[in-house]
Amino acid sequence: MSAWLGWLIAIAGAAVWLGIGFGVVAPAWITSEVEENIRDFPHSARDPESVARWRREARGLCWGPALVWPLSIVRLLGMWSASRSELTDHELRARAAEMQRRIADLEREAGIR
Repeated sequence: MSAWLGWLIAIAGAAVWLGIGFGVVAPAWITSEVEENIRDFPHSARDPESVARWRREARGLCWGPALVWPLSIVRLLGMWSASRSELTDHELRARAAEMQRRIADLEREAGIR
């Protein structure tokens, strides 16, 4: 009886894996690919046939992200941990200089200086 339970758990896990992959990850990936093409090729994006072709091409390539979506979770965890690390002195100086430029631009627009 435990062998049946093991198979049942494995099949349920595979169903959840594929359901999330093809139900959530693949459509989001297809949309992001089409949006990226529209952003990169705005003149071609005016033609609905081009956009439809981009969507078909992305649909054909969505198998990869749909099957390896747990790696994106690992990537997101890595990005989260990197965002929690402290900035270096160089990054802090660059950020301060950018803020000063932004403040000067805003003051100029408002007529303060």
